[in-house]
Amino acid sequence: PPDIVVSSKKNISLAYCNSKKLTPTILIDHHQLHRVFANLINNAIKAIEHKKGKINITLSSKKGFLLIKISDNGVGIPKAKQPYIFEKFTQGSKTNNGAGGTGLGLAICSEIITRHQGKIWVEPNQDVGAVFCFYIPKWQNTK
Repeated sequence: PPDIVVSSKKNISLAYCNSKKLTPTILIDHHQLHRVFANLINNAIKAIEHKKGKINITLSSKKGFLLIKISDNGVGIPKAKQPYIFEKFTQGSKTNNGAGGTGLGLAICSEIITRHQGKIWVEPNQDVGAVFCFYIPKWQNTK
């Protein structure tokens, strides 16, 4: 899986919140889920163009699912593009510094989450940036 790399030129804080100390059991392909996290966090890093970047990862539990939200204070995604960003070869936003990619990363994330019987989407951020959310089912022991 790709590594998560933060540029030394950017001052980005990464915060993780699991306020309820959730420890759900989930059945996942570890390498594929790592790929989802790496892609979403690297996209957030690319989208942050100022000196005080913030990326927040939040875990919560919803009706048999583990919900993960990754938010940033980057350039954001125009509302008109949001319905299409999980399609192949679609890029959500243009950064001023030209950072971008092939437009495959979010499509791959969507496929991985779907194979895990989950769902992924983007929510508009109140202030600036983007909030990517996905959920995957918790493992239910039927014994």
